[in-house]
Amino acid sequence: MVANVARSVVRVGRSILPHAESKLIPEHGVLIKDPAIERWNYVRENTTPFFKWTGKTVSMALFWCIGIPGACLYVFKRDLELESERAGKPMPKIFPFTLDADDRKTDPLPPHKMICKRRIRKVFLILFPALLVVCFMVYLQNEGILYNNLENYSDKKDDSSMKLDVLKSLIDIQKDSGEVKKINIPFEDDALLKKFLDEAKKTNDPFAQSENSNYFDFLDFKTDFSDTKYTASQLRSVIIELNERQLVYNNDKFSKREKEFVVIVVQVHKRIEYFKELLDSLQRSKGIENAILVISHDVYADSVNELIRKITFCQVIQIFFPYSMQMYPNEYPGPSENDCPRDISLSEARRIGCNNAETPDSFGHYREAHITMTKHHWWWKINMVMDVLDATKNHDGPFMFIEEDHYMAPSFYESLMNLHKTKKSHPLCKTSCDILTIGSYAMNEETLNNVDEAYIGDWISTQHNMGMALYRSTWNEIKMCAEKFCKYDDYNWDWTIMHLSLECLKRKLSVLVYKVPRMYHIGDCGLHHNKDCENSKATLIKVKGIINKNKEQMENNKVTLKESTFKALVPRLNGGWGDARDHQLCLSFMKNSNVLI
Repeated sequence: MVANVARSVVRVGRSILPHAESKLIPEHGVLIKDPAIERWNYVRENTTPFFKWTGKTVSMALFWCIGIPGACLYVFKRDLELESERAGKPMPKIFPFTLDADDRKTDPLPPHKMICKRRIRKVFLILFPALLVVCFMVYLQNEGILYNNLENYSDKKDDSSMKLDVLKSLIDIQKDSGEVKKINIPFEDDALLKKFLDEAKKTNDPFAQSENSNYFDFLDFKTDFSDTKYTASQLRSVIIELNERQLVYNNDKFSKREKEFVVIVVQVHKRIEYFKELLDSLQRSKGIENAILVISHDVYADSVNELIRKITFCQVIQIFFPYSMQMYPNEYPGPSENDCPRDISLSEARRIGCNNAETPDSFGHYREAHITMTKHHWWWKINMVMDVLDATKNHDGPFMFIEEDHYMAPSFYESLMNLHKTKKSHPLCKTSCDILTIGSYAMNEETLNNVDEAYIGDWISTQHNMGMALYRSTWNEIKMCAEKFCKYDDYNWDWTIMHLSLECLKRKLSVLVYKVPRMYHIGDCGLHHNKDCENSKATLIKVKGIINKNKEQMENNKVTLKESTFKALVPRLNGGWGDARDHQLCLSFMKNSNVLI
């Protein structure tokens, strides 16, 4: 009995401690929780917290110390008043409880007064021990729940959980040397792997989060693209007002930054799970506090806006593409009821008299609204950040353009600044290095070498469009070719830029690109894929493993410059951009570049 009480005191004392920090082992981009700490956290999470049972005790104490004694005092007081009225004398005082010699001499009803005060004193002498007993019972009740959870922890595991423990045991911690023995996890067992990843995701410290407890858990933030209270017509007015405000979040927190910094522009659609991963990678990046992050949406949702408010690692500006399908669901630039079907022939289109019968693309296909939106959004966005937003329109440093399904290495910002310094100082970049690129679609899972090497060559859209940073001088050159950009029959913005590079600009665009990427493409779904975005995580897992394996090598600040032999070829036409209405809308962004639209 004594041992149990002592153990209870220790355990309930622990219940007021904060949640235990898990020791996590990175492997293939996920973390494994320390079993002992996991066991304790499970018990703690399933036990009534200290403040709750303390609140119950206080409530009972108020009831016993105030409620019951108050009722007793009221009854005794009424009894004393009646006795005094019968005797025709004033009612004696109830307090103090003790009676002295003067009371016995001067009290008009000494015997009755003594009896009443003795009764009240007895009541309190009984109530206080009773209160202590109640508190102790509540205490033991709480401790009993704690002890049962601790004892029954092992009973909660089913067979799959036991298999999960076997999977975890593949990771062998060498405690003496501090090394981690890495064993390949079998990816064939999809169901078990999914459970393993889900459990790792639920830990307090997501991938690499143990390094800094101030990171926000973007991955667990709930979002819903249907949670807006506005109709499409109302949303148009709301978007115009929001764009006009040009609010800069975290402005006071990061009012001072380095003289040279990067404006990071993210184009966001509806692949929110990838976007959360992007935000999580950005917040872990060194030097990110110096950046301005511009997030350009083509879907408005209240919960997504709340997610953006959780960004505290740099200054943030939100802008909204004002011609999205969400705002024009049944009319141009969205899909209009009388638009020509994609695969209808020209003669049939003329016969039925659909809106865009005379403007099919180069392959005889008619406009698809969701296909054209990406190019429209990109062109509107670059006009906004370069020439409209007060916070960025005078910036003469690099503007880096990324998308929602990109994932950044912790050293990406410093690496980009190293390329920026090389461009400014190296003789080979005096008449080249128009674009800086830190991303790549190639994924080498082996240990990376020569991470300091960078190459100069022709900019090729299919290789150098990810994590590309350009300068105002380059933008001014591109602006001169705005009409060709808006009328070139290709729904891809990057292929269109490559066309301008070869056919319109004074000289071809050149790129300064790292051999080893500092950012990766993790999108297994979207415009060019048919997979479910919510469950497409295979590439993400692979990328996290690559970054974790080569983290130290990527932090190399040295840049070794080499000339490349890769040359840009004339791109093939992809079509999808033949509608004259799209040409005019695209040009309107340019014509109104100094006015918010």
